[in-house]
Amino acid sequence: MNLQPSNPPTLQSSVFIDYARYYDLLYHDKDYPAEADYVDSLIRRFCPEARSILELGSGTGKHAILLASKGYEVVGVELSEQMLSLAHKNASNPPTFQSSNLPTLQPSNPLTLQPSNPLFLRGDIRSIRLNRTFDAVIALFHVISYQTTNEDVLASFRTAYNHLNPGGIFIFDIWYGPAVLTQRPQVRMKRVEDKSMEIIRIAEPQMRPNENLVDVHYQVFIINKETQQTQQTQQTQQTQVTQQTQLTQQTQQTQLTQETHTMRYFFKPEIELFASQAGFKVLLAEEWLTGAQLGTSTWSACFCLKCI
Repeated sequence: MNLQPSNPPTLQSSVFIDYARYYDLLYHDKDYPAEADYVDSLIRRFCPEARSILELGSGTGKHAILLASKGYEVVGVELSEQMLSLAHKNASNPPTFQSSNLPTLQPSNPLTLQPSNPLFLRGDIRSIRLNRTFDAVIALFHVISYQTTNEDVLASFRTAYNHLNPGGIFIFDIWYGPAVLTQRPQVRMKRVEDKSMEIIRIAEPQMRPNENLVDVHYQVFIINKETQQTQQTQQTQQTQVTQQTQLTQQTQQTQLTQETHTMRYFFKPEIELFASQAGFKVLLAEEWLTGAQLGTSTWSACFCLKCI
């Protein structure tokens, strides 16, 4: 059987083309170990015999790598080639398979996985179909909120359902509507740096309340510190620098990237409806990571669904 999506879509992920290059630096303060522990605790609670996980929208692989280190067999599916490349580097895996060149799996050559060594595949979470099922499916860091239409949400839920063993569970987090409408997204700025670059990101949200969507407009300034240091050294050796040269140097040092990420916020009855349409029942709805009761201060909500 071929490990290709059924009716494969045109694979593209323009949202993360530039974003992926500095994704890990922007989120270096994200507590991936705590999040992996939280997901592991939910799996142990609701599917204690689970040994295998499919991650939809696996990004740069941080969650998958940590969960694999706990002994799970993990497959990550990601649409962005740039993200997949970073996941490969983070995991030190063999080259990832591209969806256009996935291996043909025969009964004598099944998809086999090894704990501590996640496998990353390129594919669209709305339509990919693999030659195996899993005990748990996860979609973390608001992957479901990137599914902005009812059709996309339901397709993603059905992908999860089709890849689960009987009694398997589906864990995901979303932007939670009551908090979004109460607190309202605000303009935010984040500044991070490492030895080679400094990044300044400005996020300007635009609400679309009739569609339950927020367009987050990002301006990201990337400052090449290595180029800057080299040019500063060169300038100290020159007594005169023309204005044109200074402008050229500034352009070489700083790059501006602009992207818009459209996010959908959800309400609990919506999730319950999508779950029932896809063949799930809701086992758990709580605040992501803390386990607190959902409310108007809950920006990120976690749901755990079970196949019925």
